[in-house]
Amino acid sequence: MTTGERINFYRKKLGLSQEELGQKLLVSRQTVSLWEKDQTVPTIDNLIRLKEIFEVSVDELLGCAGDIKEDTDIPLESYFMSYSKSEINKLSRLINKPLITRFIITLVVTFFFFGSMDYAQETFPGVAIIFGVFIAITFSLIRAAVFNYRSFKTVKNRLLGSAYEFNVYENYFTVVVLKNGEFRAKYQYNFEKIDKIRYMGNYLLLSVDGGAFVLRKESLKANSMFFLMKNYSKENAVTTEKRYTLYKTILMVLFVASLLSLFFSMIIGTIMSESHIFFQSPWAFFVVLPIPVASLIAGIIFKKRGYRCKKNIVAGIIFTVLLCIYGIGTFQTAEMYDHSDTAIVKVEEALDIDFPETKQIDTQNLSDSEQTNSRGFIYYTSDVYFVETDVEDFEKEIEQNSIWLKSVPNDLIGITSPFSEFYKGRYFIVYNVDTKQINELPEESGKYRFYYVAYDDESNSMKIDEYIIDYVK
Repeated sequence: MTTGERINFYRKKLGLSQEELGQKLLVSRQTVSLWEKDQTVPTIDNLIRLKEIFEVSVDELLGCAGDIKEDTDIPLESYFMSYSKSEINKLSRLINKPLITRFIITLVVTFFFFGSMDYAQETFPGVAIIFGVFIAITFSLIRAAVFNYRSFKTVKNRLLGSAYEFNVYENYFTVVVLKNGEFRAKYQYNFEKIDKIRYMGNYLLLSVDGGAFVLRKESLKANSMFFLMKNYSKENAVTTEKRYTLYKTILMVLFVASLLSLFFSMIIGTIMSESHIFFQSPWAFFVVLPIPVASLIAGIIFKKRGYRCKKNIVAGIIFTVLLCIYGIGTFQTAEMYDHSDTAIVKVEEALDIDFPETKQIDTQNLSDSEQTNSRGFIYYTSDVYFVETDVEDFEKEIEQNSIWLKSVPNDLIGITSPFSEFYKGRYFIVYNVDTKQINELPEESGKYRFYYVAYDDESNSMKIDEYIIDYVK
């Protein structure tokens, strides 16, 4: 065999076209064609590169070592891949996209959570814990992004100007690395050494034995062994990719939902409570309890299947415990409220007024609490919610009854409830229980017990406070 015939034989053995071989050697396809036709002979430099690519000696290429011995270990597939700068940048964006997405979601959820805290109208005891969790997640994502950036910077420098030759055999594959057309390294891996194959757009990121290689999917054969890992067909490989994406999505949704579970319970409790105070509906904590429990169970199941879902397990445990703690604690807090009609009956009898039918009454006993308000001491404060269909006649009576004030005169402010400045209302009554006076200042200095009534016709609700004022004339 001539030198040209030998070059032709070894090139076809590797599954390379004349153009691909020329790319490896930094020569044109026409030059390779002239060699194979024995019209020209490779230079010494090209012969050295050819021997490295073909993994044979120069003597074998020149025919000095006798006839070529047929090598039965012929690759089933051969690919030659190089990457442009734009491709490498695109790959970098694909790798960092999940981290950036999680970071943005975390920031949005954090601001949304704390921006909505006022809706509950009460200080939530778990705010510090939740804030700490979000901060920890944010820093972990930033740290991962920095690590990815530094790691990929090294990979980027390695990929630029490099070409990779992949040869696939029955039980293993080899990777030959060329840098600026010169042989740099050769690796051989058994298929069982492959740690993970990540699908990223038009690329496969192959993690194997501590290294990583990028494969362009469109350059692979339809039945490539890289699609046939564990005897999968390409169809099944695509199905596996979709299933992997689906599982990752489910795990991410459960993780985010777990982080928001306390917030969800607070909003549900607030909405379902007429007073819009979330801890009056302690069952709301247990309504959302299945979310972190599902995250925990899914994390355990998918971890056994090889998925990275430690965060689901951690979030599941933390928020399951927190929901149980706050749920039990809130049941105890809810006992602070009396839902009997005692407060409204006392005011009805004192003022000779018939109030509409109520749908909820929340009365809080503050007589045993420490109070520092200089204006007086509150015994009871009640939130009363009326049935909407019954308030129309009541509001007409208010308009005709002179005891209802449309605003509190300045001279009466000193005997109004210490909480009155926080109450929204359109009609008011200040009743002195001791002197039976309505909307009047006491004639003498002293301690007096009062009822303060504020009715809001927008929400069909009423505030009633029973309190003592140390009045000085």
